This record gives sequence, structure tokens and C-alpha cells, in this order.
Amino acid sequence: MKKNFDFGNRGWEKGDLVQIDVGGSPLGARNDGLGVVIVHAHESDRQGNLFPAFYVYNLKLGQAKKYYSYDLELISPINP
Repeated sequence: MKKNFDFGNRGWEKGDLVQIDVGGSPLGARNDGLGVVIVHAHESDRQGNLFPAFYVYNLKLGQAKKYYSYDLELISPINP
């Protein structure tokens, strides 16, 4: 029996439900919670795309903030 370890690499999409975890920040606990991806934040070409950023509507704070992909975990995709 062959095991399938293929995890499809899917880009983040507008409307994805994400868990926000900014544990390394001094204000981390205040910013943690659930959020909805609004749009990809385009950085300058000089910085490149090493750490992609997204504007996410934080449901706990009631406002949109910029988060890097390492602060986000996909809970539910908008289009499964």
C-alpha cells in the first residue's frame, strides 16, 4: 500500500478563515484570535516575497491589520 503525503500548495485567498498567532510580540496575546483574509499586501520589489504579508480582518479587535504569513494558520478555506 502506497502512502500519499502530497499536500497541495494552495495560495491564500480573500475570505479564508485564519487563526492569528503573534506569540513573539509583546502585544501578542491582545492580537491573537480569528480573522478573515482581505487582500495580499504587495511589498516593494526590493524586499521580495520572502515573507508574504496579508491584510486580515481581526474579529477580536474589529479592525483590519497587516500580518505576515508566519503569524497565520489556515482554519477554513473559502473555496475547499
